[in-house]
Amino acid sequence: MTKKECQTAIRSYCHEWAQERGIPIPPVEQPSFPDFKAWLGEKGYSQCLNFRSIRDPEDDAEMWFDDEFKQNWRN
Repeated sequence: MTKKECQTAIRSYCHEWAQERGIPIPPVEQPSFPDFKAWLGEKGYSQCLNFRSIRDPEDDAEMWFDDEFKQNWRN
């Protein structure tokens, strides 16, 4: 998958993950990227963390995760 395809998928999966867990957007509490990453693996979506990036792909994915949950202050 390309980086752009992964970004689109991860942003979409953030909402699917939040809905399954009853997490509102924006969340009341800080959501967990490691929990989200584990969920990606459980669902068979971990290929979305495998793309070329100047940064580490997981760092990019966490940045998109933070964007979706309005948690950019963490970066």
